[in-house]
Amino acid sequence: MAQTLIYLHWADYALFAAVLTVSIGIGIYHACAGSKQRTTAEYLVGNRKMSVLPVSFSYVVTYMSSIFMLGLPAEMYVYGLTYMFNFFSILFANTLTVVIAVPLFHPLKLTSSYEYLEKRFDSLAVRKMGALFGILLTTLYMGVVLYGPAVALDTVAGFPLWASVFLVGIASIIYTSIGGIKAVIWTDVFQCMIIVIGLTAILVKSIMEVGGFGNFWKHNAGSGRFDINWSFDPTVRTTFWNCLFAGCVGWFGVAFNQASVQRIAAMPTKRHATKMVLLSIPGFLFLAIAASLEGFAAFAYYKSKDCDPFAAGYISNSNEILPYFVMELFQTLPGLAGLFLASLFSASLSTLSSGLNGISANTLMDFVSPFYPKISEFKRTVLAKIFVFISGFISIAISFLVMIIGGPVTQICTSLLGSLGGPVSGLFLIGAFFPWANSKVCEQIFILAGFASDVITIAQVYI
Repeated sequence: MAQTLIYLHWADYALFAAVLTVSIGIGIYHACAGSKQRTTAEYLVGNRKMSVLPVSFSYVVTYMSSIFMLGLPAEMYVYGLTYMFNFFSILFANTLTVVIAVPLFHPLKLTSSYEYLEKRFDSLAVRKMGALFGILLTTLYMGVVLYGPAVALDTVAGFPLWASVFLVGIASIIYTSIGGIKAVIWTDVFQCMIIVIGLTAILVKSIMEVGGFGNFWKHNAGSGRFDINWSFDPTVRTTFWNCLFAGCVGWFGVAFNQASVQRIAAMPTKRHATKMVLLSIPGFLFLAIAASLEGFAAFAYYKSKDCDPFAAGYISNSNEILPYFVMELFQTLPGLAGLFLASLFSASLSTLSSGLNGISANTLMDFVSPFYPKISEFKRTVLAKIFVFISGFISIAISFLVMIIGGPVTQICTSLLGSLGGPVSGLFLIGAFFPWANSKVCEQIFILAGFASDVITIAQVYI
């Protein structure tokens, strides 16, 4: 099997362009509908009257980013089934959200999650520091989300990296800025449908190519892909125990993330918010399992051909396995590779739009409103839209910086979540469960967080 670079057909580009056009169209519709996004309540939290089902879809795809859609198949292809025990953490995170976040945040009618920190610790400084950490994390993460699928498709399909970054970034900025949270949520619903259709098409076609589910199972089971590592050794990369517990820690902060709090705030009642989170659980599990099965499908496909493109050096990064596999799988079916392209970048768009809307809310509510409380509602909404543009272009710039840094995107994201997301989640938990904690405790947490970030950076350089 020789290495080939398979270029996209015009039909693939047309389908990809259609997804971007529809997404922008949804933003334009919501910019013109209702009160035309003239109040911050409508722009940032949908007047707190959003419906359960669409917000639940949005909640799912906000966290199922393109990194997740590329990383899970790569994980299953290279390391096997054990990593799937990470999925128990999804149940843990959503349970935590229902039990702690919903009753904590919804009655307060918040727009920014960090408003809680000021109310709880009676300190504007703590609120601003928490918001600063959150904005920094989201902005950096969005840059990685833009970079991940772009570099993979540039490598295996010749799709220009800069074009991927700019097209997806600009599209997300446009519909998020003009349509607000309603545009974000309804485009998320549309993009979720595209993701599901794309995943299904890949699975059906690949199982047909290997000769049915029996061969799919035989190739993976015979190569140890379904074996589970039960070791207690913490130095082993993937075991049942470290995937289970590390996954729970990794997803721990989801309950206190701005995107989660904003969707909780968009619900009319606490009961609706609880239902929204519970309905998202099967959606999370379906997408996670489907993405994992793609990795097993790719392994069975190449096993049947007695060729491993990763081991053979046809691709240099495990994140490129899925794009390489799909381009080969659909090379005689114009349009289907474009469907994969659309589903992959839909995952990027959903995460980006939620991040941009969240940063806008944080910047306005945590850094502008406390100092200019009498600013008019119209000006506040205009500022919120401007903040979407600014943060969007910063994220695009960061994606180009990530190209220079290099390294696996999963490692970059893990470092970001641990060093920036962990301390903020700790603040919310301390505030909720330790009534004697005060602002001095919070200051120490941020000092330790800064030290931990330095340690992580040094470790990555020398290890």
